[in-house]
Amino acid sequence: MEMQLKSQFEAYWLLKRSHLDLRKTFLESLAESLANAGLNKKETIVKQLQEREIQRSMARKIRFLRGKHKSGSTTIITQELSDGTISNLTSKFDMEQAIMLSNLNKFKQSHQNDFYKPPLSRDLGFKATTSSSSAVLVGVYESNQPIPINATSLLDHLQMPDAVRELGLIYGNLTGSLRTLLGKSNTLV
Repeated sequence: MEMQLKSQFEAYWLLKRSHLDLRKTFLESLAESLANAGLNKKETIVKQLQEREIQRSMARKIRFLRGKHKSGSTTIITQELSDGTISNLTSKFDMEQAIMLSNLNKFKQSHQNDFYKPPLSRDLGFKATTSSSSAVLVGVYESNQPIPINATSLLDHLQMPDAVRELGLIYGNLTGSLRTLLGKSNTLV
């Protein structure tokens, strides 16, 4: 019994040493399965899964550090380089630069979205409080410039359902231009 237990522990430690390779293989097969299901391109899915793994690893390290160091300060950041190697950053300046770069990349991840580009950015505005955004809800929005197909389908999806429109309870909170498009007065219904 003791020999069997010892051999099991040896097998466990062998697997534990290669956990990064096993996890990477799993993520690649998961991405391939998701790509075969038609959810997205394999490269895009792999990139998303790798980013999630980096975040998970960072969260684990932060939890560890918070448990060990009462000051709560970050003492090390692990960064994956473009060639796939892993680098540990320990100097304050390097860690700050890596965190700022990571935050910048997260902030810019949606900048390629069609709603951040003209004509939609101009017509709808940042907070979608324009008359054009009200027209989207009503379903009468038209642009004098071409709009990409995926943005058009999303705009069609954003139309207010007739059942909601017929309730009439939300008109008090809508902008005046939407009330005008719907033919409602400025009074609450």
